[in-house]
Amino acid sequence: MADRHLIDVHVLLVDGDRLLLTQRSGNDAFSGRWHVPSGKLDASESITTAAAREALEEVGVVIDPADLRVVHVAHVAGSGPEPRLGVFLHAARWAGGPVSR
Repeated sequence: MADRHLIDVHVLLVDGDRLLLTQRSGNDAFSGRWHVPSGKLDASESITTAAAREALEEVGVVIDPADLRVVHVAHVAGSGPEPRLGVFLHAARWAGGPVSR
């Protein structure tokens, strides 16, 4: 087992009763699956900064990190080569309309 854990951030963009989901592309085991905008925490990056960055990179919306709050944390081991800690954040507001990037 690996001696580290990856940290993933998952951004919940909710508009009324709608949750934004994106369909994964690529050629890995997760291709074609639906998920919220997400990605890995970079070195020396805060969780809220990483979530705002991933939202901009993946769906083109601008989020002030101060408008994000942690709503769920999940530890996942055994699903891949390295264990992961997933942090789910709800965006209180954002600027721009989501687009597939």
